[in-house]
Amino acid sequence: MSSHIDDSMIRLFLHSLSAVLITLWALTAGTHARDNVSLEIVNDNRAAEIRCVVLLAHFFSLELGRIVPGGVLSVGLQRDAESSTLILTNAAGEAMAVENLICGSAANWSESRNEVALQALRSGEVTVARIACDGEDALRCTPLVYSIRRYA
Repeated sequence: MSSHIDDSMIRLFLHSLSAVLITLWALTAGTHARDNVSLEIVNDNRAAEIRCVVLLAHFFSLELGRIVPGGVLSVGLQRDAESSTLILTNAAGEAMAVENLICGSAANWSESRNEVALQALRSGEVTVARIACDGEDALRCTPLVYSIRRYA
């Protein structure tokens, strides 16, 4: 029996160890505590539908839908307690990080769109943000009500 260990055996061992460590990291990634939060967008524009699109990590976007005048769009999200990242679960069940939310008049979305502020939900201080959007040329979205987190 030879106790000779050559370079190829060491490389194989290191490669296998790397694969195990990467797998363990992947299994534990995303297991931080998450809080359920909600965003409600109210269409205060009396004449036009509003269209909202969420911009997700890795250059994805998702059409959230249109809101009729006087209507409300509710979006359930999760907030990662460690990173403050807002997370939207897509139709395939995958957690996608929310980068931004943009809403605008459905008739002239490119010209009227504007960002919807998500800082209150990211901060962890509120669990529900209700935001009213209106405007003809450029959509303006302002907070109406925040449901404050209750700490025990």
